[in-house]
Amino acid sequence: MSEADQANFLLEAFHCLQEDPYVELALWFNNIDISAADGELNRYGLKRSDGSPKPAYAAFKSFAQGGDKLTGPCGDFVKPSIAIRAPGPGKRVFDRLVVAASTPDTDVARMSFFVDGREIENFTPKAPASTRDYAKEPLLRDWQGVRKLPFGAHKLRITAVDTSGNEAAVEMPFERVDPATLPPQKTVFQRVKLAGSKRVRTFTGKLASPGLDFAIRGKVQVVWQAKRRGAWKKIHGGAKNANELFRFKQKLRFKGRWRVRAEYKGPRPYKKAATPWRTFKVR
Repeated sequence: MSEADQANFLLEAFHCLQEDPYVELALWFNNIDISAADGELNRYGLKRSDGSPKPAYAAFKSFAQGGDKLTGPCGDFVKPSIAIRAPGPGKRVFDRLVVAASTPDTDVARMSFFVDGREIENFTPKAPASTRDYAKEPLLRDWQGVRKLPFGAHKLRITAVDTSGNEAAVEMPFERVDPATLPPQKTVFQRVKLAGSKRVRTFTGKLASPGLDFAIRGKVQVVWQAKRRGAWKKIHGGAKNANELFRFKQKLRFKGRWRVRAEYKGPRPYKKAATPWRTFKVR
């Protein structure tokens, strides 16, 4: 460490000792450096090997004559706080486990997650950075290894360690289930949006099943209908995987009144779902 750091750490050390009623006397090792060369025991002195004082000498003298002038706690002993964003309590999973966690503490040097006591992944910032802002860049992992777990109850544990060595941990139970044994599960469309103008329109959204963290099977289908001779007639269509955000971009065949919706006719255990019709006019 630098000589300036040595002086600061000396004052912090005696500040901490002041708080311990067990300590009646403290000595500093040592008065003068054994050698100018780097080595484990060579450079602890208050003075350099040639007898010239270091900043630590002035710090020691200041404490000896004037006492402890530092205020505040003796070091950082506050554990980081951890917020688990996913999975939710009692989450049921089958073929994936989405893990998301964050902490407002900016001095976190490592976050890790464990399943049933076994470390799955260790998130440590790469050099030269020593910490990572997990509020802006949360721990995020889509863990496929859940497929190897037996069906039943399991426990997720997330730990965070800061640069002072303080460690915090939170736990979240989840359950791996066999889809074939589940009763019918509700599905809903989320973030549905129709955009575009004239004859080029884009229909987007996402299918979800609340309470389950599965890769939803099947297809989401989109139907584009036009009003022809007083009745709605299908003109365009398409399909996307149900476990992904869907985006259907369509160049409509002609002007007039149109409507569009997404439909899902999922395999068990998922129930059918559909978005409301979105009606618009192409001029």
